[in-house]
Amino acid sequence: MPDDTTLGYESPPPDVPGFALVREVGRLAKRADADLTRTHDHGGTPAYMAPEQAVGMKFVGPPADVWSLGVVLYEALAGRRPFDGDTTSELFERIRRDEPPAPRTLNPQVPPDLETVCLKCLEKEPGRRYPTARELAADLRAWLDGRPIAARRATRAERAVLWVRRNRTLAAAAALAVTAAVLLLAAAGASYLWRDAAESRDRLTDEQGRTEAARVRAEDAEAVARAAQETLAREEYARSTYAAWLDYGNRDLARGRALLAGCRPDLRGWEWHHLHRLCHQDVLTLRGHQSWVSAVAYSPDGARLVTAGGDKVADVWDADTGAVVFALRGHDDRLSSVAFSADGARIATTCGDETVRIWDAKTGGVKRVIRGRAARGVAFHPDRSRVAAAGYDHAVHLWDADTGDAVGRLEGHTHAVADVAYNRDGTRLVSASLDKTAKVWDAAAGRAV
Repeated sequence: MPDDTTLGYESPPPDVPGFALVREVGRLAKRADADLTRTHDHGGTPAYMAPEQAVGMKFVGPPADVWSLGVVLYEALAGRRPFDGDTTSELFERIRRDEPPAPRTLNPQVPPDLETVCLKCLEKEPGRRYPTARELAADLRAWLDGRPIAARRATRAERAVLWVRRNRTLAAAAALAVTAAVLLLAAAGASYLWRDAAESRDRLTDEQGRTEAARVRAEDAEAVARAAQETLAREEYARSTYAAWLDYGNRDLARGRALLAGCRPDLRGWEWHHLHRLCHQDVLTLRGHQSWVSAVAYSPDGARLVTAGGDKVADVWDADTGAVVFALRGHDDRLSSVAFSADGARIATTCGDETVRIWDAKTGGVKRVIRGRAARGVAFHPDRSRVAAAGYDHAVHLWDADTGDAVGRLEGHTHAVADVAYNRDGTRLVSASLDKTAKVWDAAAGRAV
């Protein structure tokens, strides 16, 4: 088994739940004293090393772990390892060169799909195995649930091509000696038929005992598959929570939330709930103004928002990404208030220069500049026909939103008006004043209610 630094990802801290179980899989492979690593020998247990480890590659990655799990599964199914050798060098050569016997030739009771999963784990080329333990776990779960598996068995032609790639010198020699090979093939065929007949007689002799042993091995294989699936699920949970922690540190809260949402509910511990709280703080921080921000408004569809303040600029932002769509420039003093029209097509701003500006919310262009004593709160009528603004002259000013013509003036406050707002159907208008009162007006009649 490869050590913790060859798993293809940064090792999480020791206290991350589930990671200790990954080490248990490695210790499972070292159960025979004869297989222990010797001084000056390769690191790890030779019988469980992938071909790329056997040839001394420094970095192998997750496919090597899949190979090791495949050896364990092969032993559970066939009762023996796929490769053996009298010496480590001989064992490595067989791992690199030979194909493992199909488990069903050693144990006819092995289910075909489970044999396919096992042999996919033992493909010589890393790219032909399961890319990560997650895909292996998914196929094991599919087999346990009686669903089709994703793996497929290589055809004879594919296996021949792979053999040629691994044994180019032998393939060239075989091509030059094709005539002799045909003669040897005939003799080998006769020998194979004789040996197969002998093996068939032996199988028939002890069929009853082998059937019972196969049933026990099948039950053991199912238990191994379930344990491996649970171990892989806990490993995936540990990796997801660790990655979410890194995303929180990098302020990528959206990705952190997505990783946490994918964690299996029954595995969620205190660390999951802590990270969940950390990743559900502020969604966006909008930065760009050069002075304080005193006014903000959302568009009716929630797709955009506008902010304004002491730098004389109103910025329109994308509410999902936090990117500035455009800036509204033109006021000569600090901005006091901003508002969207009910259809989201226009934006109104007020300023200390005693003007109200109507902007095109799609382009950022100025549609109308209204001059008067209004310099504080502003609001659109729900039908978008009028705009109301609070003034320093103790009055509420009403203008036609399209032409900018004055259409009304509501008087009654004894101090500057600070803010205004319409009710949902536009029949009422409320104003707030520094005279410590708020007045509700009949919007049509222009009188206080």
